[in-house]
Amino acid sequence: MTNHRLPHPFSPETLDAVAELLQAAEQYGLGVAFQPDDDGWRVSYILGGWPAYEEYELPAGRLSNAFDLHIASSAALKPLIDVGERAERFFAEQDGRS
Repeated sequence: MTNHRLPHPFSPETLDAVAELLQAAEQYGLGVAFQPDDDGWRVSYILGGWPAYEEYELPAGRLSNAFDLHIASSAALKPLIDVGERAERFFAEQDGRS
């Protein structure tokens, strides 16, 4: 049987940027959505079951948009970390009130 694999559509640098973003998201308990659109790629965070969801009514938010997935993923890292740190502060405040 012959394996007719197509070349991978993403560069190693793109895969590294995506992996770094996913690792950061996992650290903070956030989800990440990668959406192709007419302008390239939109990268968003997903709060899911985060208790602040009800308070802020923000189930998700845009982190970056770029023509290239590598650039979009790289550009999304700092905003994702900022959201994650805000989530940690929120939980710390909630734990302090209990």
